[in-house]
Amino acid sequence: MSTITKPTDAMLVVIRIMRPPHSPTPGSVGRQPIPPESSAARLARTIRVACTGVYVRGFVMFKNLRSPSDGPPLSRRKFIKTAGLASAAVALAGCSDGASGSGSSSRGPVILIGGGLAGLQALDLLRRRGFDARLYEASDRVGGRIYSLRSSSAGGLVAEAGAERIRPAHLRVLGLARQLGITPVLYPPPQNPYLLSINGGEYRFRTPEDIPGTPLEGLSEAEKRGVPSVHLELAAEAPPVADDDSRTAWQWLKDNGMTAAGEVYVRAFAPFPLDRLPARCFQRYALAERRALGQVKTLSGGVDTLTEGLAQRHPGHITRGFKAVSITQRADQVVVRAANGTTVSAPLAVICLPVPVLKSLAFEGGTPKALADRIAGLGIEQEIKIGVEVAGAAFSGSNAPEMAFRPEFPRVVWPSPRRLDDGCRVLNMMAVNEDVPLVAAAANGGVQGITALLEPRLPRLMPHARQILFHDFSADPLAGGAWTWPKNGAPPPKGLIRSGRLVFAGSDLSAYPGWMEGALASAEAAVATLG
Repeated sequence: MSTITKPTDAMLVVIRIMRPPHSPTPGSVGRQPIPPESSAARLARTIRVACTGVYVRGFVMFKNLRSPSDGPPLSRRKFIKTAGLASAAVALAGCSDGASGSGSSSRGPVILIGGGLAGLQALDLLRRRGFDARLYEASDRVGGRIYSLRSSSAGGLVAEAGAERIRPAHLRVLGLARQLGITPVLYPPPQNPYLLSINGGEYRFRTPEDIPGTPLEGLSEAEKRGVPSVHLELAAEAPPVADDDSRTAWQWLKDNGMTAAGEVYVRAFAPFPLDRLPARCFQRYALAERRALGQVKTLSGGVDTLTEGLAQRHPGHITRGFKAVSITQRADQVVVRAANGTTVSAPLAVICLPVPVLKSLAFEGGTPKALADRIAGLGIEQEIKIGVEVAGAAFSGSNAPEMAFRPEFPRVVWPSPRRLDDGCRVLNMMAVNEDVPLVAAAANGGVQGITALLEPRLPRLMPHARQILFHDFSADPLAGGAWTWPKNGAPPPKGLIRSGRLVFAGSDLSAYPGWMEGALASAEAAVATLG
């Protein structure tokens, strides 16, 4: 077998302001080899998927434009029925995993390209079902768009450069966390009031009713209820968008009562490409976000505990440093070539890569038509996240807020759930839309560039900053930083694409792009197509 050369380390920039470096390793997750899936485990998985379907019915029907959290509340009878089925599935799966033994791979080889959440979940599911599955990842780490950045301080605080949030309807993500022994935590309310900076003034509040009249002048009643996230209330007040509506989100909002004063808030705080995103997608996304308010969770020890936990189940079946550059589909096998000339082949291949990377691959005979059509129908957005570790002294009294809103970057600053005994915690911010080039340019300037960007914008926080954590996506574009949305006229997303011996999967191709739930759903669909 050819030796695979690893690429250089991914560019993780840690700006150390006060403390010397120390590099704690992520908490280990027990390594347990996963046997092929027994008949009992397969029955359990079938029941589990059926249970999930109770919640996500309608969501997978794109034409109805519903998310998993858009459906009506479950009746008590249906909830009890679903909970009972789920309990049975967990019990069956637990028994089978402990009693099956090591087993052997008997269903043939499969190669997987891409070690993000979708690829790792597909690897896990395939090996449970008896396939000789092997995964190849370009980077020297797994996780893809899940990338947890750990502080070098003694407390080991975490900032997320990629996926972070888990909504109540994300049953697959919550189930995987439970399976790995990881407990998701709610984002707690900040101890200090929010700070709203708008139209030249600063206003502290805990509810919109606390805001004095000046920043609310000219807003409709619905817009006032939603401040600062006015777009969420407007989406809820408006009638459902028709399937054939060709308007952009911005056009639709203006046609449905957005005031001139409301435009200021929507432009400032809606994290969507409003001038490009179809209205039907915007309403769907906004309603799901609104329903999840106050119920969103994350993993305080790092979201990468999900991907690391999956990877540590299959240490001998993952190869790092294999950067796929071309794919050839032959009569009896798929051949994937890496940048260093190494090749791997198998009768079947599951490609779990984000759209920007898929577009860079060379396919002998051309890109499969189904894949090319899907890519052409997707819009791609970028984002960059920054975490600032801030000493607890910053939050004493009525000093710096833990959560702030302003009409330019950083438009929203929010705290990670974990707080050290001395009050130190990580505050997060994200660049989207027109802020991305600004932050990318600052990142190119290294320590000085990021510091120069943040100091005048966060004058209360930066004097107390211990570290700044961010990821250089220009150097390592495979992590975080992008999500997709279906353009007007694009075919409904189905979660995967099958073309001969190739299966394409991943969050970008799912009905829930940009979310971990979409990655897991797509992995399940991909494995199901292989039998």
